[in-house]
Amino acid sequence: MDYIISTNQNAQTQLLQAWFRCVLLLPASSTQLSTLTSIALGIPDIKKVFELARADMPTDMEEAPKMFLKALGKLYSNTQDLREKMLLREKVMGYFSNVPQHISPIPANMGPVDTLTSLYSTVGHLVKYCSPLLFAQSKTDCPLPAIINAMIVPHFLLKTDKPVNPVFLTAVRTNLHLFVQGLGKLDYKRAPYVQRRLGDIVSLYFTRFPLKSTGSSASAVHPLVSSLYGSLRPVSEP
Repeated sequence: MDYIISTNQNAQTQLLQAWFRCVLLLPASSTQLSTLTSIALGIPDIKKVFELARADMPTDMEEAPKMFLKALGKLYSNTQDLREKMLLREKVMGYFSNVPQHISPIPANMGPVDTLTSLYSTVGHLVKYCSPLLFAQSKTDCPLPAIINAMIVPHFLLKTDKPVNPVFLTAVRTNLHLFVQGLGKLDYKRAPYVQRRLGDIVSLYFTRFPLKSTGSSASAVHPLVSSLYGSLRPVSEP
């Protein structure tokens, strides 16, 4: 890997993209993914993110991708210089620019179930922690809108005359709060897209899930209520 990086100036971005594609498409508990993740943590750019964010390097390979996303968000939040923030955002957009093309077919085809469940959790955490790094009004090709369209506001959901696959609804219900919390980090007052999408999410999902459910688990709470709860928690909490 060191030789590849030393001979190709884009190698770190390409390696990170390849690793994250595997994170998206393989179950989190996959042995192969665990091995790839342990290798990916040796990429200098990834190590530098943890170092600059003052975050510990992961020891649990299953949790490592989410810890990396959280470290990216923390680094962006802690960066004070405007130019440095813009450069970091440009670099991170490059890391995740191909995420929409990898994820779009999966919700539309509804499966496999374990892939769908893992995918919504991973992309939800990407949006929650990194939304300010994935969105810029001046960039029409920034990845966040395409991610939200594919995962949360897909075309088939707008066809009200057709029933929605329960597998999709279960995945959305479990992870919707992550996407809403991510959108909530953006300056919605200056971003019509964010205003519109938050309104779409409320109109599409408010009546699709019951406000009260039996049971004491988190799934008994309406996901939009979970989103509100998450947005009111102290920023130091995970």
